[in-house]
Amino acid sequence: MFLRRSTPLYTELVPTEAANQHIIASNCNNITSLMEFTKKLPPLTSLIVHLEIDSDDIMVLDGLRTDERFQVITHKPQCGITHAMLDTLNKSSMGTVVYFSGDEIFIWSMVKLAKKVGITDGNIILNKCGSKRNVYCAHCSTINIADNSSIIQCNRCGTSLFVRNHFSRRMGAYLGVRVDD
Repeated sequence: MFLRRSTPLYTELVPTEAANQHIIASNCNNITSLMEFTKKLPPLTSLIVHLEIDSDDIMVLDGLRTDERFQVITHKPQCGITHAMLDTLNKSSMGTVVYFSGDEIFIWSMVKLAKKVGITDGNIILNKCGSKRNVYCAHCSTINIADNSSIIQCNRCGTSLFVRNHFSRRMGAYLGVRVDD
C-alpha cells in the first residue's frame, strides 16, 4: 500500500541534469546556495532566475548576469513576481524543471502557479529557507501567517490553535485546531 506524506519534503538546490531549461524563483537571501547551484549546471543550459529581494544584492546579480546563459529578474517583495513567474512558466518548454526556494508561503504560492500551467510534481524542486508558513484555522476557515511555533492565535476568531503536522498541498497550509483547555 502506498502512503503519501502529509508534510512536504524539501531538498537542497541541485540541478536536474536531464532538464533542458531551469527556472528558479526565490525569496530568500541564500546567495551562496544559488551561486553553487549555477556552478553545477551542465553547459549550454539556460536558466531564468526570479529573485524577490528588498534590494539588488550586487554579489548575486553581478555573478549571475556575467553568464550569458542566465536571465536574472529582480522583484520587490509582493510586487509582481507572481505575474512575471506565470509569464515565464507559460513560455517554458517540455523538459523544464522549476526550483522554488523560500519560506513556505512563497513556495506554495509558486507551486500553485506551476500546477496551473501543467508542470508536474516530478519537475518541481522545493527548497525551504525561512520560517513563515500558512496555518488554516479549522474553526473559522481563516488562513493565518505564522512562524514555526506549535501554538498560535487565529487572527480572525482569536482561538488558540495547535498547529498539527498535517499539510494541505491544495491550500498550502498546515492545519490548526483548538488547543484543549
